[in-house]
Amino acid sequence: MNQQSSLLEAEPRELATVVLAMRRHLRLSFAIVVGCLALAALLSLLLPKSYTADATLAYDPQNPLTKGGGGLVMTDAQRDAAIDAQLAEVTTLAVAEDVARAVDLAVNPELRQEASNLAASSERKLSRDEALGTALLDHVKARRVGQTPMFTIGFSAGSASQAALIANGFAASYLKAAVQHKAALADGSAGQLGTRVAALRQQANAAEGQLAAFRLANNLLDTPDSTALDQEVAALRGQLAEARGQAALAGTRSAAVSGLAVVGGGSGGSVDTTAVSALTQQRAATAAELAALLGRYGEKYPDVIAAREKLAELDVQWAGAMHGNRNSAAVETYAAVARARALAASLKDAETHLAANVSHDARLLDLRNSALAVRLAYQDALKLSADQAAQRALIQPDVQIIAPAVPPLRPKFSRLGISLLVGLALGLGAAVGVAFMRATWRHTLGSVDDIARWLQTDYFAPLPRLAAAMPILAAAMPSAGSRDPIAAILLHPKSVFAESFRSLGTAALFAARQSDTPGGRVIGIASALPGEGKTTASIAMGRLLASDGMKVALVDGDPRGGPGIRALAGSALAGGAALNAGPKIDRSGLALFASDIDRDELQPSQNPDELARMIAALRRDYDVVIVDTAPILPGGDARHLLAGLDALVLLARWRTTPVSAIREAMRRIAAAGGHVSGVALSMTA
Repeated sequence: MNQQSSLLEAEPRELATVVLAMRRHLRLSFAIVVGCLALAALLSLLLPKSYTADATLAYDPQNPLTKGGGGLVMTDAQRDAAIDAQLAEVTTLAVAEDVARAVDLAVNPELRQEASNLAASSERKLSRDEALGTALLDHVKARRVGQTPMFTIGFSAGSASQAALIANGFAASYLKAAVQHKAALADGSAGQLGTRVAALRQQANAAEGQLAAFRLANNLLDTPDSTALDQEVAALRGQLAEARGQAALAGTRSAAVSGLAVVGGGSGGSVDTTAVSALTQQRAATAAELAALLGRYGEKYPDVIAAREKLAELDVQWAGAMHGNRNSAAVETYAAVARARALAASLKDAETHLAANVSHDARLLDLRNSALAVRLAYQDALKLSADQAAQRALIQPDVQIIAPAVPPLRPKFSRLGISLLVGLALGLGAAVGVAFMRATWRHTLGSVDDIARWLQTDYFAPLPRLAAAMPILAAAMPSAGSRDPIAAILLHPKSVFAESFRSLGTAALFAARQSDTPGGRVIGIASALPGEGKTTASIAMGRLLASDGMKVALVDGDPRGGPGIRALAGSALAGGAALNAGPKIDRSGLALFASDIDRDELQPSQNPDELARMIAALRRDYDVVIVDTAPILPGGDARHLLAGLDALVLLARWRTTPVSAIREAMRRIAAAGGHVSGVALSMTA
């Protein structure tokens, strides 16, 4: 059996285990649950009612009237942040104080009492509105409706009408505060914009003054004409180039005249070479005539002398003509150079004037643009200021009331249904806690490990209830008497229920055969307390051993016990014989020996030897003698039998019999000279 105990594992902590544990404490648990439900119902009727009214609002920001201020485009994150800001503003002390001033709270003594307590416990002196506003904030809540732009303002009070009135008061005061806040922002913006307008006005006046001063300083009453000056410079540049060409030509002519060369003819310039050319031709003809005369005549010939004089006269005329030509060429050259210099000076003046005109034009344009930009900014600021003034006159809050609060029909607290659910939950929790504490503080046997840990003895077998081992067969039995576990042994000898008692018999016989007493084996069935299934186990084990072909006797050694064996013996009688007339054999072959001692007159010291002699006699005639002993702790009736037993099976009711009682029973058995061979758990589920 020690090997079997070592192979078994600890009981798993599953839901089924918890349910079975609750079944052992079902009556107490039921009483606790019913008590909690009754208390919850009573509290629901006695506690003051609390009504909650909700006013629904929606966040809908208004479009600005300023220039370019079309519909507002907000991201989801910006909208969520804006709605959270609105929710935070609802529960501010300023809004609550305005509600305290606007709503008549004389009909709400609870709030006035809370305000008085706050004023008394505050470190600083609170005004009436501050105290009432603080008290109101303890009962108001602002919540967003899902992910929509809507949110609710809820207020809880003892009166439905008062809750709706104060909730609507919070909504109105919040909208009023929102308008005031926007108006304050508009006033601040208007002040900043006015300062900006004044600064822009000064800048515009200064820019226009700089433009006028520049015009006056540079004599720019009209807009400079740079295009005409540009055309004039281009014309002067052309004339200068032509004059410089003429001066060069005149210089060339002057050089040619100085070189005694006849250049050109006619009147192409101021030098006329026609006379020089004619004199040159005449001189050439005269020189040829002179040469011809000299070759023919001599120097003294009058024609030669006349030709010579004519040639000299022509030379004088040619020299005079050449001198005149040189003077004319010099004059012409001087005039051409002077004209070129005059044109160059005019070109330089024109270019200087053009550069100054261009610079003045650029500066004038810069000053004009600056003045225009400042003027436009000033006009825009004026327009914005006018728009803000118009918008401030039409300021509306960014939140609109969708549905005002109405008096609720049912209280929010306390409600009977919710109170019963809470009471049921608390009752179940308390029942589980009590069951756990009882199971923890009161040590019982629930597994093989418990027997090994608390008793340090062998474990024989589990003896289940009939309904737990055979639920379907037990329900299908035709009569209430057939539901008796003793009768089920013969009706279903191969069932799980019967096999558990067969295992108990096998283990008990194995332990009894360790004794060297001759004859049959005497097995005692004992328990520490009454009502642990001792008689049922004795009869069931005896019937199963007898059905297996063994000669078994069952002795009723419990004169104080119930009529189990006596009733079984009476049902086995063939006629009306007395119970003490001899052994009675039931259908399984089990021999029944009921006690003939009068239970009303029995004393603990009466007939101890007679029962012992009967058991000794039965040992010689039967293979197995099963003795149903008396409980150990209530009395000492079984102590005189313990020393003569070959094996003793101690029954302990599963998860019911205290370990302390079982230990005391084992101590008494050992004191009486007996020995517990093993422990069997009865009535397991």
